[in-house]
Amino acid sequence: MIEWKSVIILQITSDHLWMESLAKIVIKARKLGKHVCVHTHINHANEISSDFTYQAMEIMQDIGVVVRNQTVLLNGVNDHPNIMLDLQEALGEVGIQPYYVYLGDMIPGSENLRTSLQSLLLLEKETRGATAGFLTPQYVTDLPGGGGKRLAHSYEFYDKKTGISVYSSPRVCREKFFVYCDPVHTLQCEETQKVWHQCPESRNRMVEDACAAAAAAAVSARSSTFQL
Repeated sequence: MIEWKSVIILQITSDHLWMESLAKIVIKARKLGKHVCVHTHINHANEISSDFTYQAMEIMQDIGVVVRNQTVLLNGVNDHPNIMLDLQEALGEVGIQPYYVYLGDMIPGSENLRTSLQSLLLLEKETRGATAGFLTPQYVTDLPGGGGKRLAHSYEFYDKKTGISVYSSPRVCREKFFVYCDPVHTLQCEETQKVWHQCPESRNRMVEDACAAAAAAAVSARSSTFQL
């Protein structure tokens, strides 16, 4: 898979040597029974310049490259159903498949840009069914600690009060749980916000309790499945 940022789209239309090299890779891949995909990173419909994007996509389609888009949910940028639907429609019009919508990673300096898991789940609920399935992205959490991409709604446990969600990833590590935490500013309870900011021991206990609840839920789910 080849990845590049959508901001260098002019490379497709102006760097002929680069495109010739890519075309050769596509031909070689076809002989091996493979296909070449390019992933763009477009978060808002306003990032798509119709003239340049249409031109670039015509070139990519002519040489047989599949183009898919990955979006990160950003607070105040694209976390509204209408904005996300506009993006999906704009991507479809230029021949780009909406692929993933991610929750933002828990990295320093990004807290104000992140959104809660609940907001992502509500966004998916409001947007799913508005267009064809192949133009509907998967709403995912890229789990910290190497858990991989999991469908956002597939958590084992989620406490909206503490903002802690717990996922399992059996094919990565069956014995381990992976924790994702909502941005503190999205929590409704001020006392809980204070715990996150000021009480490390209480914060760790909340995470431990959430993992214990997830383990119990996972056992119960497996037991119910086997009973069927």
